[in-house]
Amino acid sequence: MKTFFYGIIATLATATSSVSQSQTIQRSVGHVSIVRDEWGVPHVYASREEDGYYGLGYALAQDRLQTLLGRYLAATSRLASVYGRDSLDKDLSKLKWAHLDLARDSYRRMPKQFQRDYASFVEGIERYVADHPAERPSWMMRLEPWIPIAWTRSWIFYWDEAVDECTAGGAPVPTDAQVTSARSMQPLAASNAWVLSPWRTADNAALLVGDSHSAFTGNGEMFEFHFDAGGITITGTAGTGTPWPIVAHTQNVAWTTTNRSYDAADCYLIETDSANPRRYRYDGKWRDMIVRSATVQVKDGASVTRSFEYTNHNGMLSPVVARKGTKAWIASSAYMDQAGMIDLQMYRRLRAKNIDDLLEIERMNETWPTNVLAADSHGNTLYLRAGRIPIRPDGFDWAKPVNGSTSATTWKGFYAAEKLVQLKNPSSGYMQNNNVAPEFMMESSPLTPDKYPADVYYDSHTNNNFRSKRAVDILSRTFAATFTDMQNLLYDEKWDQADIWPEALRRSLTRKADFVRAQSAEWRKVAQRIASFDGFASKESVGALSYLYWRRSLSENAALNREMVGLAFQDSIPGEKYDSSLTGSVGRAIHLMKAELHSTDQAFGDVHRTGRGTVSLPLGGYVGTMRAMTYGNADSLARRYVFSGQRQPLIVIFTNPIQSWSALNFGQSYRPDSPHFADQSALMSEKRLKSTWFYEADLLKHVSTKLDLDTRKH
Repeated sequence: MKTFFYGIIATLATATSSVSQSQTIQRSVGHVSIVRDEWGVPHVYASREEDGYYGLGYALAQDRLQTLLGRYLAATSRLASVYGRDSLDKDLSKLKWAHLDLARDSYRRMPKQFQRDYASFVEGIERYVADHPAERPSWMMRLEPWIPIAWTRSWIFYWDEAVDECTAGGAPVPTDAQVTSARSMQPLAASNAWVLSPWRTADNAALLVGDSHSAFTGNGEMFEFHFDAGGITITGTAGTGTPWPIVAHTQNVAWTTTNRSYDAADCYLIETDSANPRRYRYDGKWRDMIVRSATVQVKDGASVTRSFEYTNHNGMLSPVVARKGTKAWIASSAYMDQAGMIDLQMYRRLRAKNIDDLLEIERMNETWPTNVLAADSHGNTLYLRAGRIPIRPDGFDWAKPVNGSTSATTWKGFYAAEKLVQLKNPSSGYMQNNNVAPEFMMESSPLTPDKYPADVYYDSHTNNNFRSKRAVDILSRTFAATFTDMQNLLYDEKWDQADIWPEALRRSLTRKADFVRAQSAEWRKVAQRIASFDGFASKESVGALSYLYWRRSLSENAALNREMVGLAFQDSIPGEKYDSSLTGSVGRAIHLMKAELHSTDQAFGDVHRTGRGTVSLPLGGYVGTMRAMTYGNADSLARRYVFSGQRQPLIVIFTNPIQSWSALNFGQSYRPDSPHFADQSALMSEKRLKSTWFYEADLLKHVSTKLDLDTRKH
């Protein structure tokens, strides 16, 4: 059996050792220590930044080597060379948007320290592979320091609204312009975030809760780490492959994000020259397109060479995404020429001393379109509706392809960060944005759409949801919040509309007493359970599972169910018209439970599970609860395993010293033979968080392994 235990191999020049509580972690130039806590989370300590990044790359490879290299394979447009022609469109899509080429150019213009850090990051990955040659895949490429930039760009790049507009305008968009778009890759719109001012907390300190939701694997996979090097001290979670965190805190500032509506790209329709289709008319003159060619190697097949055409709309490369006769459709993205700038902005964020510093850094305006919530050690809180948003000329319908043959449709620049929707230290003492319009972030929110340009606000008057309403209801009543209070809200399992539907059944059962009287004792027991359901999708609840099967049965009559759902969304209880469906679905629910579960008495967590490998634990939460858990199809034991939802919760309280707690589905390592492959499933099952052990002295009480590396040995 192959043994894997965080880098312990006989040939290492440096050794893995234990650390006593009385010791400190030594720091010297050219060395890095990777200290793992009892949950396997790496805490990277070094004197210089670049040595720390070397250790971070090494630690990431220890836990996620195959995922990491797979992402870099995609970023370099080499998927087809390994997986064959089925991956060709994905490679062509990334080549069309020039992720790798623009990342390379951007890296070479970056500050020298940034270049050293990214070079050291990939050197750390390669060092791990050199130390463990048996784990090296045959297709592994040489890792260049701009590849992480290319991956970041391909991961969060936004262009698909432009492609959607082209398609809506009749453009015959080919598949290579559609696949692997940011919208298809971004986390599901079900994240939660809130901040509290000191006067609403028991510790009289600013508090932040970040709860990013998405699929736990694939593009949603996250990596937790602590980093202490070169004056940067941070703990948080990053997308696997990127060396900067999305949800995190330093000694001074904490931040988190949730998805927002956005429009950062547009479609232009141009007329090309019938005699030379790579010329297009602009302001009455012909312009030549820019043409780039690339060749993709295809496993077990002939290589494919493709030429990509670009115009220079809005002062940036804008690819041709479709043609028909002499017409061509162009996609122009606000982020096209900004490769690496989000990496630089996030890098600078690590040194922010307070909210004002953070806002100054946000003036770079390179963040992907997102809701940013932040708090600092001085008691300040902040909301920013970030994004690089074009200033569009008036008089055009930007939801459709616009005339690209005239400078009249050229963007007038981008909205400066200070013009974006934002709020610091609100009088409410709290803010939340659980994927809602800013006007719903708190009671009497001052962030109303009439105060901002439509493209800046870019949301509807109806974009509110149950998670938002639930958070506002609880936070508005909170004046001495504790960690336990916030952990309870974070893991809250109250179900949307679960007060309305059981009451509808109760009233229907009362009206149909003669029908109920004729039913079996089992039928009446299940009906009573549903009508009495308290609305919480807890793992222990038998009523929650019966309620879910009953709602599923109701949905089989799609038309009638649609009417009832419409009433429920208006907080109206379905009435007598629906009695037959409401009561009849009880029997159908019983039938389904017996057919699938062989019982009507199982609890929600008997069916809904978390874990992987040999770990299987009961789980609460569902779509429509704060946790927004989504489950897969039933296995042979009728169990459904969660694959998306609550992913990387973090709570930070800016006391002195700082307190912070986190969790990561399913565990730190993606290696099945690691003890940390699924150990954090227990946290999610039991609705607990673990300490981040932000301070070295606290960490030393919870060390599992320590690895010292000489960064000068490559």
